[in-house]
Amino acid sequence: MSFPIGEPAGPKGFRYLTIAGGRLTALRELPFHARELELGCRQLLGSDEAELTIDLSRLEYVASPQIGTLVAASARAAEIGRVLRILVNPRLERFLERLRLDGLLAYEVIQPPREPQS
Repeated sequence: MSFPIGEPAGPKGFRYLTIAGGRLTALRELPFHARELELGCRQLLGSDEAELTIDLSRLEYVASPQIGTLVAASARAAEIGRVLRILVNPRLERFLERLRLDGLLAYEVIQPPREPQS
């Protein structure tokens, strides 16, 4: 089964992320085009939740379209007077620092969730 770009499928319409309350969580590496992340951020920013969080702690990297989406979401949150927390793991933090994005994008470093043992 294939899904055209811009038409996410799966639980609540998303394949790569979940949104629960004021928290958007990336479940695995995101497609390069960032369309699903854009839609998720728009939904998150449109919510009535007091605290908004984008959890990227499961990711190893983010592509340039995704970085643009995160910067835009952060700016939009500030425009509407909302606080947006972006969570990354230590590895993603190093990646963002190498790109010199640590001054452009505010984020918090957390440990990634442990995968269930089989």
